[in-house]
Amino acid sequence: MAREFDNSGSQYLKIDQAAMESYPLTMACWFNMPTMAHTHGLVWVGDKDYTYKYQGMYLHAGTVQAYSRCLSIGIASATSAAAVDEWHHGCAVFTNATLRAAFLDGGSKGTDTTSVAVPAGFDRTALGVFGDSSPSAFAEGMLAEAAVWNVALTDAEVAVLAAGYCPLFVRSQNLVAYWPLIRDRDIDIVGGYDLTAYGSPTIAAHCPIMRPIAPQVIIPHAAAGSNIPVIMQHYKKMRVA
Repeated sequence: MAREFDNSGSQYLKIDQAAMESYPLTMACWFNMPTMAHTHGLVWVGDKDYTYKYQGMYLHAGTVQAYSRCLSIGIASATSAAAVDEWHHGCAVFTNATLRAAFLDGGSKGTDTTSVAVPAGFDRTALGVFGDSSPSAFAEGMLAEAAVWNVALTDAEVAVLAAGYCPLFVRSQNLVAYWPLIRDRDIDIVGGYDLTAYGSPTIAAHCPIMRPIAPQVIIPHAAAGSNIPVIMQHYKKMRVA
């Protein structure tokens, strides 16, 4: 079951801690919206006391956008638009102060090279809203499988996520937060950034996702660089029903 939001009720999820602050940074989630008539906040990290210090991903007129704001503004837009009432994957990659990219469904990559200052003072993480001192862009629809990494994922890795693999399969050693959003369990199974719901968002059918299965064999030794130890560390926290 995914989380479903009603923008008329100002529904969203947040914690007053920042999952990430500095570059590089990647954020991703699945979304399913019944309308593209307004802007939907998807994933946001920033300063809750200001309106101009954040990194965020949102959906504007059906287009996924990676939005950096710290004194100046940089916006990367995916090159195609999402359809209503369908599950889509969105990803925003912030490589450094002068490069950000937005993806729809693992492709349609759009980039922006505006110079945006390195952010500081971040103290909030939010889903379904741009959660600064004047919250805006409340989502209308469903969100699932939200995650944040402390690296800039490659185009190939973004495509893996969009193919339906859960975030634990992609650079799990750099995964700092992962919210499956199953039913109303708004927990982060990786970094402990458990979210609180505001405005009583409901639940809806989850998007199809491939997850790690329960181990059937004993693995005596994982090769150097393997993600297996990290994946299994978090597997026990996963509850799917």
